[in-house]
Amino acid sequence: MNAPAGWYPTPDGNERFWDGAAWTEQIRSPIAQTQAMPAPPPPPVATGSMGGGSYTTPGQGSVPPVTNPYATNPTNPYGGPAGGNPYGSPASGSRMNRGCLIAAIITAVLLVLGVGACMVAANRVFEAAKDVLPSLTASPAIPKPTPDGPASTPPPSAGPTDNPLTGTHEVEVRITGEGSGEIAWTIGDKSGQESATFPVTKKGTVEGLVIASVTTIPPVKITGPLTCEVVVDGAVVKKESITGPDDKFGLLLCFYAGAGK
Repeated sequence: MNAPAGWYPTPDGNERFWDGAAWTEQIRSPIAQTQAMPAPPPPPVATGSMGGGSYTTPGQGSVPPVTNPYATNPTNPYGGPAGGNPYGSPASGSRMNRGCLIAAIITAVLLVLGVGACMVAANRVFEAAKDVLPSLTASPAIPKPTPDGPASTPPPSAGPTDNPLTGTHEVEVRITGEGSGEIAWTIGDKSGQESATFPVTKKGTVEGLVIASVTTIPPVKITGPLTCEVVVDGAVVKKESITGPDDKFGLLLCFYAGAGK
């Protein structure tokens, strides 16, 4: 009685097809589906032979142990590395890593060059500033009096001195010309705003520092030139003029702060 037709293992580790009566020329490597196939029954059969080598008829004698089809790569039955890259061809991961390393090196070099350029520029600015500006740390020289010689400056005189900031000053602010309009004025701590017909004059007395002003508030009704003046102790210390109502939009301003003439 012959074994049923099917694929059976051969001594060289492959599989050969048994058609139920004799061996065929069909040979294949073990595949994963072999695990799902049922093991052939082992009835005794006669020994057959074919060219290219003798094989035991399926079912005769002891059946060699079935090897694990997963132990050997079907596409590479001799255990060599599968799916590797060709010799001399670097892996894509190596290319990516090398590219990242080169980019990092270039970035570091540019950063160092930028910092160096900033330091050189700062040193140049500092050197230029030292040539233009005086030293901030140098202290002025203090003259030392001679122990035996006379004093370098004479003592102050005992006579009276005139201090313009502490005296009394007569102050006038005035606008001369023809016309009328609003004005604002200040003499010391006094001030005011009013409608006036030109010419107009305001007077007052100021102790110490003189602050005085007079100005028109546009629009003003004038037909010709207009002039403002600030007079301290009889002397004109400030004077301004406009040629008409369209000059500076009719704005005329005189302001003075000081100690007089």
